[in-house]
Formats: sequence, C-alpha cells, structure tokens
Amino acid sequence: MNKQEKTQEIEALKSALESRPPTFVLAYRGLSVNQVSALRKKVRATSSRYRVVKNRLALRVIKGTPYEGLAPQFEGPTAIAYSSKDPAALAKALEEFTKENQGLQIKAGLIDGRVVDLQAIKTLASLPSREVLVARLLSVLNGPMVRLVTVMKAPARNLVRALDEIARKKTKSDAAAPDAVPAP
Repeated sequence: MNKQEKTQEIEALKSALESRPPTFVLAYRGLSVNQVSALRKKVRATSSRYRVVKNRLALRVIKGTPYEGLAPQFEGPTAIAYSSKDPAALAKALEEFTKENQGLQIKAGLIDGRVVDLQAIKTLASLPSREVLVARLLSVLNGPMVRLVTVMKAPARNLVRALDEIARKKTKSDAAAPDAVPAP
C-alpha cells in the first residue's frame, strides 16, 4: 500500500467509526471467497457492515477513542463488523455464521462505549429481536389498561344481563300462563 492508499483507508475507517457504532472485532482464517460473500450478505441483511482492516492502520484510528480498549484484539488477520441500528441482530448473524464456519471467530466488541468479551456477545446474540422485545413491552403496558376497562364495563354489562333475564322470565311466564277466558 502506498501512502495515499493508507491515508484513504485511515479516513474511511475513521468515518465508519466516527459515530461510535457497536463494533465487533473478528478473526478470520481459511474462509473461502464464497464463505466471505455469504458472511457479507448475512451482515448486510442486518443493516450492518463488514470490513477487513489492516491492524497497524486500525490501531492508528482507534488511538485516543473509546475503541482503544480493543487494541489487544488487533493481531493476525482482522476484520470488524459494525451496526448503526441493532447490535443484537448483528451479534446473532455473526454467532450463526461462526457455528457454521470455523474460520471466523469473534474476539471482542465495543457496545455503548464498553469493551465486551465473547461471552457477553453470545448473550447479546441470544436475546430476542428488537421487534419482539417492543411487542412484549407493549403487551405488558397494555394489560393493566385492558383490565381497567373490563372492570369499568362490568356494572353496565351486569345490568344489561339482569334486564335480559327479567325479560326472558316474563316471556316464559306469559307463555306458560293460560289465556284467561272471559266469563259469559
């Protein structure tokens, strides 16, 4: 790489990490071109990015940033995956891919300014998706309101049922009583 290419690579990496997205550091070894293409496709499906980085350039970029805690992870063939939307979806995609392909390993990550280890990433990957969590939260929040409405409607409902029963009994008693025959 010449100096101009290195500068371009550093600027591209800086701009990618500038907004401090949740990022995972990956070690890849022995992946075929088809496997890397499949990995990129999986990562893109989660609205995330996958990028192979040069360790020296990456170390320059992360110096003095919250990513500096990841510096020991930049050894050997290294790539990063980062997501501006849902880190759990990216962690899940990476975890699924590592189960199928032994050539990729998740080393560590940075989420909300904290360095996390492989175990924390696996825990994050096991969480339900954001949509499922939001649906569960809305269900929990909606429950008390539904019960309140049910309780408030009970007196009116009970009154209608009582009036209906009275009307049925009256109809039955009218049908059961013989018609009075007028006396001559």
